[in-house]
Amino acid sequence: MNRRNCFFRRLQRNILVWTALSLILNCPVCVLAAFTYGDIIVSVSQPSTGKTYHGYVEYAVSVTNSSEQTAHSVTLVMPGRTYGSGDYIGRLSRSVVVPPLSSVTVSLLQPPVPMRGADMAV
Repeated sequence: MNRRNCFFRRLQRNILVWTALSLILNCPVCVLAAFTYGDIIVSVSQPSTGKTYHGYVEYAVSVTNSSEQTAHSVTLVMPGRTYGSGDYIGRLSRSVVVPPLSSVTVSLLQPPVPMRGADMAV
């Protein structure tokens, strides 16, 4: 009886571990970072894929305005810091107006051209 209980406990634990790993690894939108700029909260999500050789890589960014009365204009720029020269993306940007007490999702689409730089400027 004791061996049987031990077997089922290990089986349950393994099922939970594999389920958790599956959810984490297959999560299409996992938040990588969240930053606050006064009333504005910017949450950057993991891109759905890595490099692409056709189509676009989507960077989904959630912008939340916690102000009760003021709308804010927010511009997102990738990369925030550039370096080098050549055939690289110099800048991807998008501007949105976020009404009071609301959130918007902004998509920055990277074509199959590499970027030379780091970070995102807000």
